[in-house]
Amino acid sequence: MSNTTEATPSGNDYRHTLNLPKTTFDMKANLTQREPKMLAHWNEHKLYERLRHEPHPKGRWVLHDGPPYANGDIHLGHLINKVLKDIVIKYRTMQGYDAPFVLGWDCHGLPIESAVQKDLGPKMRHLPISEVRHKCRDYAQKYVKLQSESFQRLGVFGDFEHPYLTIDPLYEAGILDVLANLRQRDLVYRQRKPVHWCTSDQTALAEAELEYADRKDLSVYVKFALRFTADTWPKAWGAAPASAHLVIWTTTPWTLPANRAVAINPQHNYVCLRSSTNRDVLVVAAERAGHIATLTEPAQYAPSDPISGAAWLEHKPQYEHPLDPGRIQPVVAADYVTLDDGTGLVHTAPGHGTEDWQTGRRYGLDVYCPVLPDGRYDDSVPMFLHGQTIWQANAVVAEHLKEKGLLLFSQEFNHSYPHCWRCRKPVIFRATEQWFVRASGQSSLLQNARKFVDSVEWIPAWGKNRISGMLDTRPDWCISRQRTWGVPIPAFFDTEGNILFSTKSIRQVAEFVRRHGADAWYTHTPQAILSAETWEDQAITPDGEVLPHHRFNTQDLRKGGDILDVWFESGASHHAVLEGTHPQLGYPANMYLEGSDQHRGWFQASLLEAAGYRQEPPFKQVLTHGFVVDGQGRKMSKSLGNDIKVSDALRDFGADVLRLWVSSIDYQHDIPCSKDLLTRLGESYRKIRNTIRYLLGNLYDFDPAQHACAPEPHSVDTWMLGELSDLYAGVHDAYDRYEFHRVFRLLHDFCNVNVSAIYAKAIKDRLYCELPNAPRRRASQTVCHAILSQLVQLIAPILAFTADETWQAMRQLPGQATTTAASIHEQPFLPAPPAIAEELRAPWQLFMPLIDGALKQLDTLKRSDGLGNPLDAEVVVVIAKGHPLSEQMKFYGPEIEDVLGVGYHRFEHGDLWALQIHDVRNKYASCARSWKRRPDVGSDRQYPDLSARDAAVMRQLGAGQP
Repeated sequence: MSNTTEATPSGNDYRHTLNLPKTTFDMKANLTQREPKMLAHWNEHKLYERLRHEPHPKGRWVLHDGPPYANGDIHLGHLINKVLKDIVIKYRTMQGYDAPFVLGWDCHGLPIESAVQKDLGPKMRHLPISEVRHKCRDYAQKYVKLQSESFQRLGVFGDFEHPYLTIDPLYEAGILDVLANLRQRDLVYRQRKPVHWCTSDQTALAEAELEYADRKDLSVYVKFALRFTADTWPKAWGAAPASAHLVIWTTTPWTLPANRAVAINPQHNYVCLRSSTNRDVLVVAAERAGHIATLTEPAQYAPSDPISGAAWLEHKPQYEHPLDPGRIQPVVAADYVTLDDGTGLVHTAPGHGTEDWQTGRRYGLDVYCPVLPDGRYDDSVPMFLHGQTIWQANAVVAEHLKEKGLLLFSQEFNHSYPHCWRCRKPVIFRATEQWFVRASGQSSLLQNARKFVDSVEWIPAWGKNRISGMLDTRPDWCISRQRTWGVPIPAFFDTEGNILFSTKSIRQVAEFVRRHGADAWYTHTPQAILSAETWEDQAITPDGEVLPHHRFNTQDLRKGGDILDVWFESGASHHAVLEGTHPQLGYPANMYLEGSDQHRGWFQASLLEAAGYRQEPPFKQVLTHGFVVDGQGRKMSKSLGNDIKVSDALRDFGADVLRLWVSSIDYQHDIPCSKDLLTRLGESYRKIRNTIRYLLGNLYDFDPAQHACAPEPHSVDTWMLGELSDLYAGVHDAYDRYEFHRVFRLLHDFCNVNVSAIYAKAIKDRLYCELPNAPRRRASQTVCHAILSQLVQLIAPILAFTADETWQAMRQLPGQATTTAASIHEQPFLPAPPAIAEELRAPWQLFMPLIDGALKQLDTLKRSDGLGNPLDAEVVVVIAKGHPLSEQMKFYGPEIEDVLGVGYHRFEHGDLWALQIHDVRNKYASCARSWKRRPDVGSDRQYPDLSARDAAVMRQLGAGQP
């Protein structure tokens, strides 16, 4: 049946006799206008709350939300993360699980404090801490509200009325509960050692707060004057010279004032290089001698015989500090000294490096750190460095060494360097008193964490190796920060420097915070917080010794000023939320789902904290996704002009197109996004929508209870049911594996190919031209109803708004209003469609490739002979002689005719199966009702302009037969 509106060949108008589609489901989506109304409808009818009270035969399934910072509007990264979570939640809900989703926000931390500091300017320094914290709280709550509204606009379902916030006193107390549990197991300690330090924000940083970027620094080869006698000079190096120098290489000349040793590897060999042009003698590793010689041209150096580092150390070598003449320091052993670069001798500053500090502890070296919190030197350094910043000092130190004849070589050096994740400025290692969690080496916590990793399902699987590698190389966790906006570390100091920081005292503070909130730490006295005048407990002395019994006078106690790392705060959510603010969720969660950067962030923090005191990990599955890039694979940024605001994308495309985009990409890798890509996804969305509209339009007079009719075994309807069965199995398998890009591809191709290109065309004639109650028409409607019923559910986790719009349209169909849920999201998945027997599918596996070839013939005729309408053609079905299907072809012939959309079919026999297309415009007349060209047009005297079938239909309609 053609959709053309031109007059029929006979001039008679039979359109009023056709069963043309009828639906109120608009072709134009108007998502930007329609979605807010749908959202208001969901909220008005409390859809999320209703879902909690539906039957849940499969029990509870919890995806625990990782808290984004309550800082600024949401970006595409937020969109991807929350939409992926929402797809999972909606799918699990429709599976029959109770899948509550409690959203969370990280309301403490440097991003918020820095934003408030920027707003307040210099006057912030004069405000009391309590007022600064109040302003930080207001700032965070403002963005919680804005981000919450944005997430809801995306169609995310969740308990937006009762989110978890890290500023909730119950949450803050939950953090301290976890801290107390770790302290109880001796996993928290205080020590002065080097930590990553941001001189801009003036606080310690953890590994998770670092970003690595290329940086150009000055690298220097420096000569340290070796102190020796004839007896301590190694004989392998020949006669003792008048003077000699150790050569070290460093990319941080600013740390040279803090040098306290030179490290060598006992396993390496060392030589002295004697110059043939001057009296200079240099000591370097044998394998680096050739490299050093290239730096000293035109001077020529000859190496001595080697001596092992172990043998040299027996001579107890010493040297003079290059910036502090007269200060004599040792050469020590360290197995981390390599020969990959440098000289094989390593400048060691225990106050400015982890390995250096470890070496310093081993040899009792001074942990000297002359750098102030703002990155300037204190007055303990040589006069020429007073007042200098460390970054200024690099060039100043090099120039001073050059003047003293101690600079062998210098050059700029490009290398990857850690930067502060917030201010993007380079960080340094700086020795300060900090609080740490024992999370490295052979600590019980780390051993348990490794076991946890093995028991978790990591999606994708490489996530397991990624986090395992991070655990293997991680240091102890620095959990203290020198900032204002966060949960205070509940340490008290007496007048002698003894520290009260015990399991008992931490639990007391936790109960105080549970009642009053963490802000009260800054407004109440230690006596009020501890609710006692004296407190008997263990104490930590200034030297780090633990006294098992000590009496503190609470009136004399001073509260510590450090706060906890925000990663420690968010990592505690496994207890603070799942067992605290929202205990109905329960421990452990089924899934954590975040960006892949959280292997070193929230995933690891949660894992480590739980591993310190629990027997099972906080999650059963961990799913990670990549990051947004533009269409060319570049990182999105305002400076490049390639960023896309979520608010703009919602305005231009609507939430469902954005959700479809998220589902269409393999999120395990970087996720491309551009306006062109979103426009293409809009086209994909329209194909799905038009399929839905087609199905709805052809069910306007179909009541499943009255009109359902099983299709004939040989029909294209049966073929379609087989395809629907495959779709159901494939989509559910993809959802179960969290492979949403497969879900998208299966649904898109099913709508675009199976339904639109094949099935819809095949059944058009029977839907439009048969009697309304004809079995053939009702059978196709039955299949259309089955397709629509499954399709609307399969798209619902992704196209949340369109699926419910479709559902409301379905409820307007005959017999549907009272038999279905008010929202598609309340409707559990239907059972799988019945599988179609292989013997019924096999013939179509034979025919479909032949049909593809026949369609190409139609295209050829269209181009060569101007055949504009396939109904003006016939198909000759060539039946292979002796084939088992020969006897059944009388049933398949009409179906092949309809699948091709031609006017007529006939059979011939041959050696091989074939379909041949012929132009019959000059052979057969065209039916004025169905537009098919057939030999039986004109065979009925009453309706000479119709085919026999259409004439019979007209006669029955005239007799009042439906």
